[in-house]
Formats: sequence, C-alpha cells, structure tokens
Amino acid sequence: MQEIIPYAGPEAALEALDNGGRFYNLLTKAGDEEIEPAELARVAGVLGGRQRMFLFLEMALSSCSPEEQAVVRSHFSGSLREGEEKHTPQVLSPSLARDQGVAGRSAVITGYPRFIEDKTVFQGFIFIPMHVGKVMTMMPVPIHDQYDVYELRDEESSEATFLANVRGRPRLPERRTRFGGILKETREKKDADEPGGLFLEGCYLTTLSD
Repeated sequence: MQEIIPYAGPEAALEALDNGGRFYNLLTKAGDEEIEPAELARVAGVLGGRQRMFLFLEMALSSCSPEEQAVVRSHFSGSLREGEEKHTPQVLSPSLARDQGVAGRSAVITGYPRFIEDKTVFQGFIFIPMHVGKVMTMMPVPIHDQYDVYELRDEESSEATFLANVRGRPRLPERRTRFGGILKETREKKDADEPGGLFLEGCYLTTLSD
C-alpha cells in the first residue's frame, strides 16, 4: 500500500494538484488554476483507474476542513467534478463496512489492523487474471495465496471488517490507521457463484495519532 500524507491546507493541495499532468498531456498547464483529471492522475500515481484517483483525493484532503476542501474543489474542471460525483468513495467504520459496504466500490475505513494468524477466520476464493496458453482467463485462488489478511476494528465496537494487503509485505503495525481501497467479495467455493465475505483490498494508508 502507498502511504499518503494529507495536504496541510488548500494552498499545499492546489500546488500539488495544479501540476500540468504528464508530459503527453499537451492541453493541461501547470498553475492555470484549473485542475483536470490528468493532473489528479499524475499526483495519485495512476494511469486510468478512476476509482483510485478519487480514493487518493479523498485521503489527501482528509486533513482539510470542509471549507478548505471547498476552496480546492472550486478549481476542479467540469470533467473532474463529474468524475468525483461518480467515484466518491464510501467512508465507513469497520463495524458498518460489512452491512453498508458495496462490493466493487472504493471505500475509506479507519481502524486498528490485526494480522490474522489463523487462516480459518477469513477464507474463500478470489479471481485473478491468468494466461492459459494464449488465452487470458479468470482463475479462482484462495485469498491467502495472494494477500495477508487483517482484522480491522474500531474503538467503539467489537465488530470487524477484513483488510487485504499484498502477501509478503511488512506487517502493518497495530496503530490507528486510515485505509483506502476497493471493497471486494470472496467466493465460498472456487466453482460457485455464492458470495463469501467482504474485504477491503488496500491501496493507500495514512497513519493517525491515537
């Protein structure tokens, strides 16, 4: 997961976001006081991936007040505003994520991660693209083959949701952390359509003070 340090205020946000895009974005210009999707994509470090762009934006502006965020958004182009309306992440607590989370949608969830040693606590199959000969197909694999799985809890409830990080990465500390990612479902069996558990595939994180 990529760590995000939120912008300290609207000035810092505008300086970072109004960047002209990548070298091939010939129609965007740095410092023109209008922020285009290509400029957000550049600072978010994504190519395409609209969900991840606006997930980055949600987390990067999280330290700004609503009034300060409104100042930043007043510089958005029309196409960037349309994209944000479509791809704004859900903001959920761990205790509500399983009931209110929508599979396939981006989400920001804050809590304390705890690595799951017992793989029977959360299990199931996920589908990943693989080449079979010259054909690309979606193959079911156990979730623990691809991810390290964590329970993510808040302070107010014993209910937890599950967080998946790329397998083999350094363990996440049990500190209060904001995570941004995509909500996904497992399948109970590799050859069945029945949904299993919901989990957050982590993309970004911000460490918070307790």
